[in-house]
Amino acid sequence: MTEIAILQLGDVHYPDEESRRAIDHADDALPARLVEGISPNPLQIVIRAITKLPPRDRHAYLLCGDLTSRGSVEGYDKCVQYLSDALALTSVADSKFHVVPGNHDVDRAAVDHDSPTYDQKFQRLLEAWRQRGKSLTTTRFRNTLLRVKSCKSAIYSLNSSIGCGERRFLPAQITTELTALLSEYERQTSTHEAFTLLGEVLDTPAFLENDISEVTGHIGGLPDSILPVIVSHHNLLPQATPRLSLYAELVNAGLTRARLSRLGRPVIYCHGHIHDTPVEIITNPDRVSGSLISISAPLLSDGFNVVRVRFGERRTPIGVMLSRYKLDQRTLRISPDQTPIRIFPTIPGRWQTLAHPSLPGVLARLRSGRLYRLVDAFHAYSKRNPGLRESVFAEVIEEGFWLGLLQVQDHDLDFPHWKIEKVIR
Repeated sequence: MTEIAILQLGDVHYPDEESRRAIDHADDALPARLVEGISPNPLQIVIRAITKLPPRDRHAYLLCGDLTSRGSVEGYDKCVQYLSDALALTSVADSKFHVVPGNHDVDRAAVDHDSPTYDQKFQRLLEAWRQRGKSLTTTRFRNTLLRVKSCKSAIYSLNSSIGCGERRFLPAQITTELTALLSEYERQTSTHEAFTLLGEVLDTPAFLENDISEVTGHIGGLPDSILPVIVSHHNLLPQATPRLSLYAELVNAGLTRARLSRLGRPVIYCHGHIHDTPVEIITNPDRVSGSLISISAPLLSDGFNVVRVRFGERRTPIGVMLSRYKLDQRTLRISPDQTPIRIFPTIPGRWQTLAHPSLPGVLARLRSGRLYRLVDAFHAYSKRNPGLRESVFAEVIEEGFWLGLLQVQDHDLDFPHWKIEKVIR
């Protein structure tokens, strides 16, 4: 079974996380060299684990934003250089690399409030990646086609931080009166300092309407054999932990997920921002053949995700195996936790167009509600169908699992140890 593996990296917050240590550091008076000498750095451990992944586990790289903190231009550039060196990104084709800005990446001082465009506040970030031969998605979405053998996935990156760093003004009458009162203060300090008393600088996460329309239109025109994957910084759903902050959520998330969930096809949405790892599946009752699957990446110093898209015999995506690599602070080891995600519901008449040609015959030989060892089911089937190898039979069974027609126990073991059960009549 062919697989496309996409590496999903969450918030970095460099250089804050570069200096963080896996230690209960309660005495700031200790010499820095002593602290560094006795405590490991989680970010370095995670990066080292990524470099040890085989090439088949990283056909593409998705960086979900917040490379730095508090709009630090210097921190952003250092993070880009750090990731480029540590992950050898110069050897990764630009078509296999997507990165988006996060709200912490926006330099508030670079925001041009008089300009009709949003280019200025992303310019330094764009240049940092351009110098390393990579493209940052800023004021228009970006898409590339990822191919592994004859299987394909379309990757889209969307900037959800368009509104971050913009101003929110007090009512005009109040502003005018306060401006007159503060005119002397402004002459002694600066217009920027005076503004802090007259308005607010907010994080207002939002997509541009043109991006939403063009991406949904483009995805809607894809053949079923291509699975669309979107990367952005903010989630399409409110986070589980209450956040007390103005405009903490994506302001047009509802519109975006409504359009994506009505496309009648599976769509993967990868994001960061919340430093947690939920997987949330959004379905629309009017479009039962599709689902919108939101996958969150952890803080990079805590781990990363590998999104593995599984393709069946007909070269159509039939499932996603999400591998969450989490740092265990006690052992300082990275270990994956695998979660299978079915991207197609079991729809009468639909699965036959997706499945291996041998699957209907295999299902006909199995009785619903009975548990079989895979080796026993194979021997029973091969008596009437000689020439079918056990490894091919296992692929047929796995397609049945992804399509919701079979349950597989011990799926994480090698296929001779599987136990299977037919779940449809």
